[in-house]
Amino acid sequence: MLKVKRVIKKNRQGYGPAEGGVMEEEVIIRITREPSYSNVEWKEAWQQVEIKEEVSSSPTTNRFVKALTEDASFWKVAFKSFEYSSDTQWVCDAFNVHSYLKDFMLHEGVRDILPAPKIDLGKTLAANPLGIESCSPYHMIADLAGALAWGGAYSQNQIKGKEAIRLAEEVLHEWTNGNEFDFSESQLFRLSTEWSEWFYNVAWDCAWMIHLPKEQRVVFFLATDTD
Repeated sequence: MLKVKRVIKKNRQGYGPAEGGVMEEEVIIRITREPSYSNVEWKEAWQQVEIKEEVSSSPTTNRFVKALTEDASFWKVAFKSFEYSSDTQWVCDAFNVHSYLKDFMLHEGVRDILPAPKIDLGKTLAANPLGIESCSPYHMIADLAGALAWGGAYSQNQIKGKEAIRLAEEVLHEWTNGNEFDFSESQLFRLSTEWSEWFYNVAWDCAWMIHLPKEQRVVFFLATDTD
């Protein structure tokens, strides 16, 4: 806490230009700082975090997946949703995708469920080995609609135009619990598809991720063209 004195000069009437008395006023300024922690403290706290896969899916998600995989198309997809929690709440509050995605991917509740990375995430010194980049909801809707309408060189998918955009809007709305346009509630990302052998690298490979910090949930949607 820092204390300072502010000197206020007043005229005889108590206001206006300083012609008369002087009044001293004490002002208290409170100085605070954000909590900090070392890498060792983070690692120790992160080991206590529990991550569970959400195995249920909704009709909207099922329809979107079906449109990519069954309706005369050649996509292979993976939709995975995870919830994380800990008795040490600060570690959940501090978790963010840009800084700690490697730790998330290496967690025992995740590593055997998502496609395996090509590189050893535990040893790499690369700052961004998965090629993650922020994505606006407008671009993600366009990405999802484009996958529906144009995915695959030989796709005969009949979902086109406004119908593809509508379904993309609906599924993103669902994945974010209606908060796709609120950055404090949902943070959207694209991932490079070079990080895993799971992707066929034929023509259309896509990877998206959504972090919902207040819900402590991370969603992955991966798609690859198999023809």
